[in-house]
Amino acid sequence: MVGTFLAAFAGTSVAGAAVAFLARIWIETRLKESIKHEYDKKLEEVKFDIKKREQAALVAELFSKWIHVETRRLRFDKSRGIKPSPPQN
Repeated sequence: MVGTFLAAFAGTSVAGAAVAFLARIWIETRLKESIKHEYDKKLEEVKFDIKKREQAALVAELFSKWIHVETRRLRFDKSRGIKPSPPQN
């Protein structure tokens, strides 16, 4: 009887330890994946913001060049006595 009790107790202890070990691994993995997901999501947001800023800077640079060229054209036309054309819609 004592032998059966000890065998059952040992079996239950081993099973309990295995369940606790597997539960710890499962929780640890879930936590790591959750954190990784959050960091990946934040990284994508940062990359998107950088791309937006680069595109905005490019548009600003091109617009600045266009204004500079247009200003020079108007000055050149004025120096040659050419009246500016009306704005085009």
